[in-house]
Amino acid sequence: MLNPFKYGEIVSGEDFLDREEECRNIFRDLGNGLKCFLISPRRYGKTSLIKKVIERLKRKGFLVSYVDLYGVASLEQMAVSLARACALSQETNLERIWKVIKDVIPRLRPVFTVEPNGGFAITVDVKERREEIYNTLMRLYNLPYEVSKKMKKPYIVIYDEFQEILNLGGTVMEKQIRSAVQAQSGIGYLFSGSKKSLMLEMTTLRERAFYKMGPLHFLGKMPSYYWYGFLKKRFQRASLKLNSEVINLIIEKAENVPYYVQYLAHEVWDLALSDKVVNARKVNEAIESICHKQGPLYAGWWDILTLPQKQLVQTISESGGRNIFSNDFLFRCKLNSAMVQKSVKLLLKKDILEKENGEYSFSDIWFKEWVKQVKG
Repeated sequence: MLNPFKYGEIVSGEDFLDREEECRNIFRDLGNGLKCFLISPRRYGKTSLIKKVIERLKRKGFLVSYVDLYGVASLEQMAVSLARACALSQETNLERIWKVIKDVIPRLRPVFTVEPNGGFAITVDVKERREEIYNTLMRLYNLPYEVSKKMKKPYIVIYDEFQEILNLGGTVMEKQIRSAVQAQSGIGYLFSGSKKSLMLEMTTLRERAFYKMGPLHFLGKMPSYYWYGFLKKRFQRASLKLNSEVINLIIEKAENVPYYVQYLAHEVWDLALSDKVVNARKVNEAIESICHKQGPLYAGWWDILTLPQKQLVQTISESGGRNIFSNDFLFRCKLNSAMVQKSVKLLLKKDILEKENGEYSFSDIWFKEWVKQVKG
């Protein structure tokens, strides 16, 4: 029997755990032509939720452009991503897709290559002047509205990892996209991002282009009771023996985060297949196994930290990240408040820590467990 717990990939169907309320609310706002925002930490299932929303939109007859900006490293690549998404929203035939792309970015002289798996790749001329690239992008920003009118169909545009535009074109690109989008009546937009601080700055600071442009949706952790039934059902399908305490331990150790719950359950499943028993010992063994597999990566992270930063993350791993400037916490980590302030700022920048409601936590919870083992 195949391991039923999936992580590190987009999930759908019975592998996708609920999120019905979030899906319904986003679907409603997009269907009403609103410009809305989805803010979610990494590994909370954001992209899987987006794919579920897209499925519903398509079933209702919407044209949908999905643009993933993660990994887009240049303005030319962004133009290709926008053109590709627009073409795929209209066509399924490769020849017609290629014709659409050539028509919308002719100045970039795109080259189309069919891949062995049936997909396709696009390369473009990168010698175009910056002014011309921006002109091409402006046309692409306005294209959904034109296509919607031409085909007489409602259109939705989804940008995933939207905060990446700050690396590509800064606030200039923000203003250009806002200028194009605000004129597109009836076209729904979802701007999704995993860097909460950047997304909030873009949407809540008065001087920023997307200030109060539309509703904000936040994706949080799943309640424990959702996970309980999900885990119990899958373990029992393989006749694995377990009790409620063990299920709750898996949820607790994974901190209710979808990626980590599935990851830990996956490892526990593999360990339990031999004797058909799931217990606390196997949960702890699974965590040790994960930390061992990730050890080279975590050792690299550890090596770039200064001594005060190491002291700070060790203390947070043991005592939690609330009230890190209290006398008790400072005594535990053997640092003064100035050193903690400097260290935490750099750890946030390095994406080792993240801050939520005044509390600091590890961006990767298995790194927290690894840090405990190192000190151990």
